[in-house]
Amino acid sequence: MVPFLLSAAEKPDKYGAYNVFHNSLLSTIGIANTGDDPLVIVNKIVNLILGFIGIVLFGLMLYAGFTWIKSRGNTNEVDRAKNIIENCLYGILIIVLAYGISEFIFNILIGLG
Repeated sequence: MVPFLLSAAEKPDKYGAYNVFHNSLLSTIGIANTGDDPLVIVNKIVNLILGFIGIVLFGLMLYAGFTWIKSRGNTNEVDRAKNIIENCLYGILIIVLAYGISEFIFNILIGLG
């Protein structure tokens, strides 16, 4: 067979790229599988990052709620908790919009939609 027609799996592993890829962090945690397109890998990484940020914002919402509960009527603490909750809601809105936009773009690029 002509060398340039060989697929990546059939090419000889001259430089050890196959072992490096299969021992990489992305392959270990299941983000990059052997047959994945690079756009699919980027899509998975973007979704992972957005999910992590969403978890952090949820934690901040819980922290703000406990701060409000612990304030015992102290207006400074209540205002601080309200400010944290407001900023978390803005963050959640941004994350939801970013997720929607990224899914729309990746569906067009990958051809899933």
